[in-house]
Amino acid sequence: MPGLVSSKLPFFVSVAELDPPGIIAFAETLRDELCKAGRCPAYASFKDHSHISEVMSPDTPDSSVSGPILKWMTSVK
Repeated sequence: MPGLVSSKLPFFVSVAELDPPGIIAFAETLRDELCKAGRCPAYASFKDHSHISEVMSPDTPDSSVSGPILKWMTSVK
C-alpha cells in the first residue's frame, strides 16, 4: 500500500457489483488511502459485473466498463 500511495501516477480504481468482498474492501481501502494523501483517484463501481466480466467486456457491445475508463484515460494529463 505505501508504494501505491506514494506513486505519482494517476489511478482509476474500480470494483464490480458481483466482486468478492475482499476485492471490494481492498479497492475501497486503496481509494481511502489515496484520498488521505490528497490524491483521490477516479473510482467506479460497475453494476451487473464481476471481476471477470469487467476484464472481458472491452471490444464488446457493452461499453458500461470501457466507456468510463476511456473517458478517464482521455482526461488524464
